[in-house]
Amino acid sequence: MSAVRTLREFGQEPAASAKLPGTCLDTLGGKPTDTGGSMTVVLTPPTALCADAFAVQIWVNDVGRITAVNLLLERP
Repeated sequence: MSAVRTLREFGQEPAASAKLPGTCLDTLGGKPTDTGGSMTVVLTPPTALCADAFAVQIWVNDVGRITAVNLLLERP
């Protein structure tokens, strides 16, 4: 699973937020713990329904370098 491919294939502009949407998403490998990033942004579909929901969490450090990425998909 690729967070970049998920965003590329989405075909619309995702919404950016500081919080994860709803509770229908599940991470594949567990939430990253030591990301090395002090800031995070979450990209999601603007109208996320659980059936086609996803979220991409991106952590960045103080100089704007991406330090971690987490892809969350709908729960089965």
